[in-house]
Amino acid sequence: AATTGGEDAKPQPRSIQTEEEILLLYDVTERHGSKDDLAKLVSSPVFSPLVQFRKGRKELMLRIISRYQQEQQFEAIFELCKDCLSIEDENGQPSLMAADWKVWRQFIEAAAEIKNTKPDIEETVQQLLLKFIKSPNLRPIYKRIILLARVSAAFNLASNDEDDVVENEPASFRLKELISYMKSQGTNAACFDDIKAFAERLSPSALKYMAYEFVPKLAQTTEDEIQSARISNLAFKLQYFAATCPCMYSTIPGEKPLRKCLVSGVEVDASSPGPAFSTIAETALKAHQSLAGLAPKSSAVEAEIRPELAVIIGLCMIQTAFPPSTDLSNIPASYTPLLRALLLLEHQLTLTPKHSIISLLLVQLHLRVGSSPRAREIWDTLGVKRTIMDSLAPIFYDRLSTISPALISPSDETGWELLDLLSSHFNVSLKLRMPRRLIDAFESGSYSSVIDIPEYMENLRWSCTRAMSLVEETRTDRIMGEHFSEVFTDPRFTEVADDMKLVETVDYGSFPSWDCSSQSPVYTRLRIGPPSTNRRAHLSLLSEAFHELLGYRPPPIYKASATAAIPDQVFVLESLSQLSNSFMKFSNGPRGDLTPQEATYFEVISLLSTLIPFATGINRAKPIPEEFFQIVDTLKIAIDTLKLELMPLTNTSEQVTTLSTLHSLAILRDTSVAIKNSAQWVIAFNDREKERDRSGKSNLPKEVMAQIKELVTVTETTLKEGKATVAKMKEQVFGRDFEPAVRAWIFEDADNILGVVGEAATKKLVKSWESNVKGWTQIDVLEGT
Repeated sequence: AATTGGEDAKPQPRSIQTEEEILLLYDVTERHGSKDDLAKLVSSPVFSPLVQFRKGRKELMLRIISRYQQEQQFEAIFELCKDCLSIEDENGQPSLMAADWKVWRQFIEAAAEIKNTKPDIEETVQQLLLKFIKSPNLRPIYKRIILLARVSAAFNLASNDEDDVVENEPASFRLKELISYMKSQGTNAACFDDIKAFAERLSPSALKYMAYEFVPKLAQTTEDEIQSARISNLAFKLQYFAATCPCMYSTIPGEKPLRKCLVSGVEVDASSPGPAFSTIAETALKAHQSLAGLAPKSSAVEAEIRPELAVIIGLCMIQTAFPPSTDLSNIPASYTPLLRALLLLEHQLTLTPKHSIISLLLVQLHLRVGSSPRAREIWDTLGVKRTIMDSLAPIFYDRLSTISPALISPSDETGWELLDLLSSHFNVSLKLRMPRRLIDAFESGSYSSVIDIPEYMENLRWSCTRAMSLVEETRTDRIMGEHFSEVFTDPRFTEVADDMKLVETVDYGSFPSWDCSSQSPVYTRLRIGPPSTNRRAHLSLLSEAFHELLGYRPPPIYKASATAAIPDQVFVLESLSQLSNSFMKFSNGPRGDLTPQEATYFEVISLLSTLIPFATGINRAKPIPEEFFQIVDTLKIAIDTLKLELMPLTNTSEQVTTLSTLHSLAILRDTSVAIKNSAQWVIAFNDREKERDRSGKSNLPKEVMAQIKELVTVTETTLKEGKATVAKMKEQVFGRDFEPAVRAWIFEDADNILGVVGEAATKKLVKSWESNVKGWTQIDVLEGT
């Protein structure tokens, strides 16, 4: 029937047209269609990536390349990249739309995979590169990409049979191309990141030549002082990088094997850091000081060049604190270099406030040495937005309650703000099952977002960071003796089933990545322990549930009879059995998931969740099972093991080490309280049984109770020792001799660094330590009360 003029005309159907619609078509086909369906789409005269690319739509091409990469379809990658790179503009010149580094890299790496079956492929690549190089009016950004593509082609496609260096001169084609690139781009801040992967493939002699001869000489011969300083920084980065490469050391066998540095020839013990780090730090420090006079000539000196030098010096100092072995990478051989790095970077931060890289390194360093109040101040200046808390928060918050519980205590306004900043993003984002952002995406026709948002929300819901936010909150509550939060009613616990795989997301992208790829990055060595993992998150949540289960106390006015208390007992015992089963699922896993202290602690909580139901079920008419005594002995060994880290605090080194290992003290406290509370629960259970059954038949065997009571005695003694350690630490840190002694200890044989940072530098550090120690003295539950 014909429509009347007053009626709205129905929208006319149309074909798929916009880029978002085409991307959605591909998404649907990939997820629900067959391989043939997708192949037809890719070869379609309307929807193929090449056709869409000619229309100025690049995203589809990048997605298809990524899919080909996963399927290892290297010839398809090569052909698609070649076709896109071969497109010309209206003037017959190469179109620059495809000429980004991601496309060139995929193109050349795909060519390398198929070059044995296609001998002329190198010629094809070189011809395309030549065509771009000859392109007139090539902007600097594109020139850099094309030159880098030439370097990649030299490393991946050329034969490279010859030595890189012959008679201390560059000989190989690939090294010559790399040198050519540095001559052109050496003053670019991104130069090191561009060439790092290629430098790693050079021979030791070529890397030494580049870092210690060619680039330093290039800096000396550059007339412009600012540009010379930039190239000099590149040399220091390359020297630092070389010092992290295992290939730059040779092993000298013997009863005690030695490591020989191929740069200096110095021989050191196999467990000692590379000798080059100290030399680089010393030379870079002189360069840092000499640049002060250049500051008036260019703002870049203070804004970029000197801060970068300070980071290089700091990284070198940090490296000298650790042994080279990755197995021991998180245990410093000495805290002196860490504190020197910290004070030097603090000095630089006064010159360039809010410098992101320096600030992040300082946050880690302050947390590592126990001066977390200062870490918090710097973290505040970074202004981490709530929306990126999921990926960045673990850098600051992870294990914070074991280092500085008072800092995030909800009873303090600033502590409450810190915890709220961590948890509010999850609370707000996950409040609705269908977030507002999804509605906005529908209305704007952003179909990619419509698909991505639900996945993002699920990752947020099952994030290790979300679990961590509850753990840090409840552990702080317990340690500080407060009751602001509950585990069993919190969705961060109740929604997480044992079989749920929690998402591990920590973004370290803002940290400098100047180390050899085979070595642990510096940020992994500065962490208190391993990063968040699914296993640790589950174990931490279960442990907090255990503490809450045993920590419940009825109100003082509530005095139930022994019989009336039975339902509570049954609930606790059944809940403990469930926790025990859950713990068993996560008991085995990589050693690298946990700190050694956490591994002991989680084993203890797992044993306790088994011990309580087991001990309360022992029949006095039968022999006591041997397993009971084995569990009790294991608990005592665990306490003794954790107590080994308590130091007598007789000198500055022990005092600083104790301040830097508060994580151990917190875990000792948590472990002791858990054992004590468990033992007291069993004792209370037995007392109720005595009251309920006067015949004594329901009582637990005397030998069982003697062992249980001994656990109370052992843990109370341990908790008093822990409290005594904190009291002694406070006395020493607040003493008038502490700051001068720390300064003398840090700067022994380091007058050059003291001359830069000044004698007052340690005062701010000591003040931060004082604040943290004061917070620890507020923990009356060090005695488990």
